[in-house]
Amino acid sequence: MSRRRAAVILVLAALALCAPASGPLRRALAAGDALARLGDPPDNERAREGDTRVYGRPGAPRLVVLHGVHRDGPEDPRIDALARVVAGAGFEVRVPSLPGLRALRPGLADRVRAEQELGGGAAMLGVSVGGTVAVRIAEAQPERVRGVWTIGAPRELRSVLAASRRAGADPYLREVAAAMTEGRSEAAALRAMVPILPTPSRVRVPLFVMHGSDDELIDPSHAHALCEPAPRCRALVTPVLSHARVEDTGLGERYRFARFLAALMDALR
Repeated sequence: MSRRRAAVILVLAALALCAPASGPLRRALAAGDALARLGDPPDNERAREGDTRVYGRPGAPRLVVLHGVHRDGPEDPRIDALARVVAGAGFEVRVPSLPGLRALRPGLADRVRAEQELGGGAAMLGVSVGGTVAVRIAEAQPERVRGVWTIGAPRELRSVLAASRRAGADPYLREVAAAMTEGRSEAAALRAMVPILPTPSRVRVPLFVMHGSDDELIDPSHAHALCEPAPRCRALVTPVLSHARVEDTGLGERYRFARFLAALMDALR
């Protein structure tokens, strides 16, 4: 057992000894264990259907994971680990390959491809710009989306491109911005991304927004910009996350993170 997982389990066990095993507490214990398993995810990938990776048991509540702006797409080890952990919590997880996000040029094709995975209805989990796409889909098709969970999602992309030009900007952010604007003006790139940008005040499904307080790519202010106008939103800005990674933090922050995870997993079933 890793030191990180042992620490999380220790604090959650101590809390369990000090309080009645209520439903919320049991769910927080389970969520805390899921968090700890990110470093050692279960082997539960079931199939590959074309360019979609499928995890978990058939018939479980469906959850569609949208990866971020990354050439590896569903093959990104962080996305694979996240999908395995969420499937282990009782979901059938589907992770499609989103063409624009993999090419570092997000746009309408990503939204269209993601919508094909909803079936008769699903929850959605979007990482980084994948979260932006998920919220836009929920706005457009609330009858098919039970709820949305985002991790490190930007509300819009104009400020992200502007941040890439600042001194000391993250090298990967600079790479993404260069790809987005290659062969076209920044204004043209932003127009191409309009179909994936949500209007949060129009999102009627439950929305759970997670963001790292020290996110090095997307400023945490985006979490508030996404959540505050939305009528059914909860946000958690936490040092447990950086950009799509789990960090070592104090046990109190990890327990707060676990309780938030428990609430969102209940809502998305």
